[in-house]
Amino acid sequence: MTKIRDRDQLVEAAARVFARKGFDSASMEDIAAEVGVLQGSLYYHVSSKAELLFLVQRRRLMAINAALDEIADSAEPPQEKLRHAIREHLHYLETNYPESRNWFTEPGRGTDNGDARDDIRELNHRYGGIWVRIIREGIESGAFRAGVDPGTVARGILGMCNWVPRWYRREGARSIDDIIADLSEMAVRGLRP
Repeated sequence: MTKIRDRDQLVEAAARVFARKGFDSASMEDIAAEVGVLQGSLYYHVSSKAELLFLVQRRRLMAINAALDEIADSAEPPQEKLRHAIREHLHYLETNYPESRNWFTEPGRGTDNGDARDDIRELNHRYGGIWVRIIREGIESGAFRAGVDPGTVARGILGMCNWVPRWYRREGARSIDDIIADLSEMAVRGLRP
């Protein structure tokens, strides 16, 4: 048996187990085995499997929010910001595949804790707001056509991207970079004046 070094080690182990087995099928015993400790040792760090899912989702959403903030704040033209945002989003989902399948579609899943659920929803809302900012900048600069609603467009692009982990397979005929190229081109062309 080993010792849990810190909560980060536990969160990453839980993420791997949730990715392999799914949240519903995973058990605290599975997570303990992944870390190499007895199940009871987990409860010193977390209260439940739902708390671990919350910690995994929160960590992932904070990281992708930070990456997208950087893109939105960059000096790139809006079209490139949008391409870069799609690339970052899909690479992040692919890096954490298949764990990422429910990040954006089921915020706060598995927890009865209203504050935790609200925290995940707020991170999702903030993330959507970054996309809206990129789209709005494109409209205001003339790079994207006027008359489209930035919120609708952002949700449409995110919906398209968030569905990718449901059908994408690493061993499939098309790489994630092929998919990124196609979806980026479709999004940018669809917004041209």
